Amino acid sequence: MKRIFLLLIFILSFEACMTQNVTTGGNPGRLALKQRQTFFVDGIGQRKTVNAAQICNGRSVGMVRSTFEPLDIVFGVVTFGIYTPRTLEVYCR
Repeated sequence: MKRIFLLLIFILSFEACMTQNVTTGGNPGRLALKQRQTFFVDGIGQRKTVNAAQICNGRSVGMVRSTFEPLDIVFGVVTFGIYTPRTLEVYCR
């Protein structure tokens, strides 16, 4: 049982390093939206669509970031990878 738990922690620790950034160049600007997105089984076959231009409401989009925050990792570990949320951030200039 201990080996299975350690293997699970090892696998989930790689998810902690995952960050996706989409930038439009230059200064990303100010944080306009930060929300947790729900995924199950590590998001396999799932997608979320966000209209960053609508969130920025006329301002230009500076950056969109999707990352695992510490609380997201805790949820993934506690649920053995069944519930694996990600945090989305949208920055506007």
